[in-house]
Amino acid sequence: MSVPLDLDKIATAIQKALSKLAPALRSFPTMVTNPPPDCVCLKPADPWVDYHGAFSKGLVTVRYNLVVLSVAATDGWQDKINRWCSSGTGVTTSIVDALEHSNPADSSVDDGSFGLAGVTSTVGTVHSWGLTEVAKTEYGTAQIDLTVYCPRT
Repeated sequence: MSVPLDLDKIATAIQKALSKLAPALRSFPTMVTNPPPDCVCLKPADPWVDYHGAFSKGLVTVRYNLVVLSVAATDGWQDKINRWCSSGTGVTTSIVDALEHSNPADSSVDDGSFGLAGVTSTVGTVHSWGLTEVAKTEYGTAQIDLTVYCPRT
């Protein structure tokens, strides 16, 4: 089944899946200029969209980095990032679990579809763990690779 490739709709669906982690971890479908403490933002990876890379124009590959940020001045920021980057701990504490069980019709299904027709996804490497400065605030951070596969009309 083919559907139009709507990158805004995909980003919003990913953000909705991540909203299960609220209120402990806020989620945004884009990078934000002045991120609030303890959030995850969706950032296009490099390369971002590959229209012809899989199945002879039938499947588009879209890559994202999920940027996890926790204010480094607070105690326990490392523990928070470790918990959010873990898997098998539940959709309300694990980014990986929230993404893999993202079907709004049935969260017990491990399909990574975000409720979008024909879409599947895979969670990849956790990387870039450490400290970074954003808007003059030091954050503890990690990035999680997410690859989304979308049928193309």
